Amino acid sequence: MASLEYSVLPRFPSLSHPMEDLSVIMAGLQPCKDDNILALCGSGDQAFALLESGAEVHAVDCVHDQLQYARERVNYLRAGNVEAFRRHDASRYFLDDRRVESIRGNLDKLHFHLVSDVTDAVSYGPFTKIYLSSLIGFTSNWRGGSRIEKNFQTLASALENNGLVYVHSAQWRETRGGVLVLDRDLTQRALDVSTRTGPLPRVYRKLLNLQS
Repeated sequence: MASLEYSVLPRFPSLSHPMEDLSVIMAGLQPCKDDNILALCGSGDQAFALLESGAEVHAVDCVHDQLQYARERVNYLRAGNVEAFRRHDASRYFLDDRRVESIRGNLDKLHFHLVSDVTDAVSYGPFTKIYLSSLIGFTSNWRGGSRIEKNFQTLASALENNGLVYVHSAQWRETRGGVLVLDRDLTQRALDVSTRTGPLPRVYRKLLNLQS
């Protein structure tokens, strides 16, 4: 199969959002080796950044070619072709050789899944953290208050107590009933790192089990 160029792949704008900064995401989610993380895939950048911590990372996408692109980047790393891996790293986050070596050592903990929607990935949980990028509002399944609320309730059901959800959107606040509430400390940590304008990062924490 010919190599895929990410610039020509069909993709949701949310999965390659230029307003996001990997260092902001890491500050907000604080990933660690004991985590089991659900993340939107896109180019794979966010999943690779989360993988540096040694966490188990489940990268999901509804576009097969995007998953294939991220898998090719894994293959580049396995083969030691770091320059090919970095080819589409617009953020320059992966220029740190030690960071890349840490990621290479954790590649067996990265799992790719083709799904029709991120909510279909709950079977791979329970998760300690969920990264949703700026998905809200970019697809029909993530528009409208009641629909967004239902999706977050579904994801929260697969999230451990005290688990975190990272979003990059101004279109959602908190789930009713206090299941997911804003973690002001982690949100502020992310904001302190952020240098960009536009929708701001928010980190939510699960504090209660969902009630049936």
